Amino acid sequence: MVDFRPFRALRYTTRRPLSDVISPPYDVLSAAAIEELKGRDAHNVIRLEHPTAALSESPDPYAAAAALLDEWVNDGVLRRDEAPAFYLDEQGFREDGKPRKRNVLYGRLRLQPWDEGAVLPHEYTMSGPKEDRLRLLQALRANTSPIYLLYDDRDGEIAALLAGALNAPVVGHATNGGDSHGLRAIEKEALRGALQERFLGRRLYIADGHHRYETALWYRDLRRQGGVESPGADYVLVGLTAGNDPGLSLHATHRLLAEAPVWDMTEQLERDFEVRPIDRPTLDTALAGPDAAFAIAGLEAPKSLHLLIPHDLGGLAGRVGGDGPNAWRRLDVNIVQHVILGAYLAMDPLDANQPGLSYVHSTDEALDAVTSGEAALAFLLRPLLTADLFAVSDAGARLPQKTTYFYPKLPTGVVINPLD
Repeated sequence: MVDFRPFRALRYTTRRPLSDVISPPYDVLSAAAIEELKGRDAHNVIRLEHPTAALSESPDPYAAAAALLDEWVNDGVLRRDEAPAFYLDEQGFREDGKPRKRNVLYGRLRLQPWDEGAVLPHEYTMSGPKEDRLRLLQALRANTSPIYLLYDDRDGEIAALLAGALNAPVVGHATNGGDSHGLRAIEKEALRGALQERFLGRRLYIADGHHRYETALWYRDLRRQGGVESPGADYVLVGLTAGNDPGLSLHATHRLLAEAPVWDMTEQLERDFEVRPIDRPTLDTALAGPDAAFAIAGLEAPKSLHLLIPHDLGGLAGRVGGDGPNAWRRLDVNIVQHVILGAYLAMDPLDANQPGLSYVHSTDEALDAVTSGEAALAFLLRPLLTADLFAVSDAGARLPQKTTYFYPKLPTGVVINPLD
């Protein structure tokens, strides 16, 4: 059963622009972007969120981040809200030149193992990021970055409650380029209670933050094993969006190969697919067609582009390894990972960090990489549907790493959840 609760957030005081002190999450930032964030404000949250990069001059960046957090609280840069609340962020952004908007509801969620079925993953994780996030949790004893989860609200019950919350005054506002945030605190006890009740019987699906969720479980268990009383460690900071929110944007993650195989890949592909030449202007429409699977760039020449349509999708799905359901086997990403990368090229379909394999989210970026010679081939996938993500998770299956990309990422530092 989902236990989603209001909390007393630690927030930046209004005397400094919120847009100057929040940041994207640590795992999407380049070194240049980190330096730019550091230059915006001496109190930018990147110093807490990614200390190994932002405080690299310190002998112990994690301890330095913890000292900074204490300093900022003592100096009044960050202040704890007096009353518990849910926090509703009306997040605006631009995509393909058009304005969009989505609602994100922040609160704290009681941690439960995957097998309890209340919170479900959809991707595999890697050990490296979890070790870094554990050290940060142990130092800060606070969640600076929310885990992003989705919920099924086709009945519209939660949407109706949140519509009323949009009348509350804005307690935090940020504008940066085409992005904006309007944060409202839901403090009314009746509305908080109604929201908690509506979430009790719903499953939550992790959209972004698998590593952080597993790390929070790890941290909680270590505290318990050490005999430390820390009720706050039983919870983690989350942001929730309805799976049918009109502003929810789920992108594909395309695969790039640095080198093409020395043998004729076209001949191999033609055994399993119709290999149909197309051009860039018709690519998006072709991928959205009922019979398409995905596209490949660079097969015959750097500027060549082909649509790959399975001769027998059921037969290809049967060659996908693992014990996932049939609908899971038929997904583009699994056919590319298991059949093309795995069977054709003898790569490990479950290992995302293989030499010569890289990932991009933009179709144009993938095509430019092949045209410039930075990559030899690009596999252009269709975005996963939210309904497919829910179905995969409900079935207990997981997608390959680097499958989904929810745009934009939830920002870090809008609200912070102290664990002590």
